[in-house]
Amino acid sequence: MNKIENNQNIEEELWSKISDFPDYNKPKIEEYWLGNVLKILDSEKKKQTSKADKLKLLLMDEKWEKFIEKKMDDFLLKIKNGKDFIDFSNFKKIWDWGTHDIYMSNDNRFVVKINRKVLDIARENNNNGILKSEIKSQANDWIEWYNNWYKSLYENFNTENCLYEKAILQKINIDDNMIECPIIVQEATDLFKKQTIDFGTEYIQDIKQEDMRNFEVLNTSVLWTKTELFNENLLIKFSGKIGNILSLVNKDDKFWYKVRDFLLLFKSFYEKEGKFIDLVGEKNVMFYKENDVWKFKLGSVIKWQSKDNMKDALWMLDRSPEELMENKVLKNDLNNTLTLIRMVNGLWIKLGLGKIIDISLNDNQIKNLNKMKL
Repeated sequence: MNKIENNQNIEEELWSKISDFPDYNKPKIEEYWLGNVLKILDSEKKKQTSKADKLKLLLMDEKWEKFIEKKMDDFLLKIKNGKDFIDFSNFKKIWDWGTHDIYMSNDNRFVVKINRKVLDIARENNNNGILKSEIKSQANDWIEWYNNWYKSLYENFNTENCLYEKAILQKINIDDNMIECPIIVQEATDLFKKQTIDFGTEYIQDIKQEDMRNFEVLNTSVLWTKTELFNENLLIKFSGKIGNILSLVNKDDKFWYKVRDFLLLFKSFYEKEGKFIDLVGEKNVMFYKENDVWKFKLGSVIKWQSKDNMKDALWMLDRSPEELMENKVLKNDLNNTLTLIRMVNGLWIKLGLGKIIDISLNDNQIKNLNKMKL
C-alpha cells in the first residue's frame, strides 16, 4: 500500500478497497479494516495518534450503512436485468406466513418482502402499472416513515445487531400483473437455519376464570407496584415461549449478561424515541452463539405503536374501559404494548433490576385492566 499522508487519505484508500471486498460480512470487513489501519499507522510511525482517532478510522455504523446501501443498489440493478421492473417469477418464495410474503433471488444476499395487504391495495389502485397519484403519495409517506423508523433503530441498537432493510417504491411483475408497489429489501441471513433462541413472547389468549387470580398477580407484579409478587412461572404461563429464555437465564451467566445488554438498549430506545419493537412475531429477535460468544440480531421488528398511543389507551382505560373495548384501534394498541411490557419487565425483575418500563398505572387502571383481561 502506498504511503498515505493523512488520516483522510487512509480512510479513502481503505474504503475504496472495502467497496470491492468479496465478503460483505461486517465482522470480517472490520477485521480487515482494523488490520490495515493499524499497519499503516505503525508503518508511518504515527504511534502518537490517539485511540479515539484510530477508532474514527474503523468501519463505523454510517460506513456500514453506506456499504450495505451500495450492495443493495447493486442487487436491485442485477435482479432488474436491465429492465425498469423486478420480475418475481425469477424469485423463490421462502415465507408466506404472518403479514408478509418473502422472496429470495439467486443472489442470496438480500430478500424482498411484500406486505400482502399493501399488495392488495396496490393492485386495486394501479393504472397501467403506475400507482394512482393519491395512493402513490401515501405510499411515499409510508416509505419515509418506515425508513426513518429503522434509521432510529440502527442508531440505538447499532447496525451490527440488526438485519439492514429499506423500503422502496418499485414496479414489479408478480403473478403476471405489472404493478407499482412498496417493497422491502432486507439483508439476508443464514441464522434462520441455525440454532437460535427466539427472543419473544405471545399474546395472552382466552383467560379462563380459574386463572384470573394468577393473571391479576402477574399484572400487579410486572405492570403495577408489587414487584415482590413476581413469579416467573406465571410469566411463563401467560407468555408462552418466554420459558426457554428464562430457563437459559437461570443456567448461563453469559446469556444473562447479553439479555441485560439487549434490555438496556430496549429501554434506551423506548425512552429516547418513545417506540417499541415487535417481540411477538416469530424470530423477530434472535440470540445465538458465535465462537462461544452470545450475540443477538434484530430483524423485522417495526411496530407502529408508541408511548403516545399507549398513553391515549391508558387514559381511556381509566375513564371509560367499556368504550376502550369498543375502540378496536386503541384496544389493539394497548394489548400490543402491555404484552411487550409484561415480557421485558418480567425479565428485568428476574435479573434483579426492577422494572424496565414503568407505566405508572393508578388503582383504577390496574383494576379495569384485570377486569377487561387485557
